[in-house]
Amino acid sequence: MADIFNILIIGLNNCELTLIGTILRDFAKISPLIKKVVDNIDEINSNSRAIKYIGIRYLIDNRIYSFEQNYSKEDLISPLIPMKDAHLIIGLDPLATYKSRSYISEKTVVIMNVNQNLKRNSINNIDELKNQPSIGEIIDVLDQLARRTISMNFTDLAQLQFNNTIFSNYIILGIIVKEFMGIFNRKKIVELISQTNKLGTDSIKAFELGYNLI
Repeated sequence: MADIFNILIIGLNNCELTLIGTILRDFAKISPLIKKVVDNIDEINSNSRAIKYIGIRYLIDNRIYSFEQNYSKEDLISPLIPMKDAHLIIGLDPLATYKSRSYISEKTVVIMNVNQNLKRNSINNIDELKNQPSIGEIIDVLDQLARRTISMNFTDLAQLQFNNTIFSNYIILGIIVKEFMGIFNRKKIVELISQTNKLGTDSIKAFELGYNLI
């Protein structure tokens, strides 16, 4: 029998979701801990925003790492993450993460980039912002629902440290690996980053920055 580790990546930008999702899926293929990985990509429209999801499910050998779960055989092969059943939520947009809170429970760790992706020169987007909860209110709600919430403006941090916001994704990857050291192998993730990115050594530096943030 095996256990499942459920990862949900939520955002508005396909590039950001794909970058993190690719590394997490590739890691599953080389990890002796993970017997199988299934995933799905979905999108829902919310007012003017198309919220995008990548769900990744690791089938884990529970002789090595156990969540003491009780999944049916169908649960083990389904690519869909049940409600309140995410172990890790990577929120790349705060409002999109807030709208996906039905996946959060007391076992969930939420890592959220509080940078808002709305273009403020759009009247519709400004009106939408006025009608949405503030960043502080979003964090308060997530803190009440999740086991742990790690919230920061990773976009600003990447711009400050590396002069490029794309490195925010590598900072987040570092936090993920540190938070779930029992599942992720730091050395193997660094190797994958080195093999798959074209941004040079700053990608590794950004990963290490995230790893040492918590």
